[in-house]
Amino acid sequence: MLEWLYCYLPTLEPKQQINWMEEAETAEECDFGCHSFDIEKLVDGDAEGALRNLPEGDGRTLVYRGWILQEEEYRSLEDEVSARGYRLLTNTNQYLEALHLPNWHPRVADLTPPAIWTYDTDIDEAWEAAKSLGPPPYIIKDHVKSCKEAWLEACYVPPKARKAKFGEICEQLIDRRGERFEGGIVIRPVVPLVLLAADFSGLPIFDEYRLFFWRGKLILSSPYNDLGREETDFSRFADLGERIDSDFFVADVARTQSGELTLIEINDGGIAGIPPSIHPIELYSTIAEIEDRRNSGEEEEDDD
Repeated sequence: MLEWLYCYLPTLEPKQQINWMEEAETAEECDFGCHSFDIEKLVDGDAEGALRNLPEGDGRTLVYRGWILQEEEYRSLEDEVSARGYRLLTNTNQYLEALHLPNWHPRVADLTPPAIWTYDTDIDEAWEAAKSLGPPPYIIKDHVKSCKEAWLEACYVPPKARKAKFGEICEQLIDRRGERFEGGIVIRPVVPLVLLAADFSGLPIFDEYRLFFWRGKLILSSPYNDLGREETDFSRFADLGERIDSDFFVADVARTQSGELTLIEINDGGIAGIPPSIHPIELYSTIAEIEDRRNSGEEEEDDD
């Protein structure tokens, strides 16, 4: 039996753009059991207190749905739900597989632009690594997340930038990510993508799509933003479910100026937002149908 575990932020929930409790209501409409926990306590190291209202699991499976957790936080979540008789659909190793670029990039290198990375915040090392990709422009991030909301200050390294400018942008990335900085600095060359618009901060909005994978299969796709056009042929990415060792992840793909689609990023499904063109009921009802077939044995019959 599959149930969902949502995080909530007692002191910040009203200020968040994503309200996980609204998703929980949608999941309940699809007859899923839903639970919540105090993510602030989990991050502060009190996993037992964070999950004190979670009933005994009796072997049931939980799907985490919430904000990005660091490795030790997710591992403590897994340990605590296991102690209460549950298993996480996505264990810690699988979570890291889809979340950290150095883990997933080698598995999909033929589908995505090049990348190089460090395992610390040494900017000199990052600059030397970047030069192996050729000259700027670059996109930089840590192993998990960029600061694209500060596109010009902490994400985009412009053409002809020298080491000093590169260093300034890396410093901004490191500073803005703060205690949530993960792993090291990732550098990727800028790929010419189809530009749809730019927001007030200069952040470009590309022709991009989010693909949802569940139990190894592509189950849903949508434009990443309201400006995107419809695209239905994602066959190039159909085998991602066989390459990424996770039962729930997303892939973000974008259209290049030459017209083809390229893979931009992989992310854990539990922390990935639902694009505005998809109502949550589409995702949860699709998963419910798959799980119903799985539980009734229809899926096994279809495979024979």
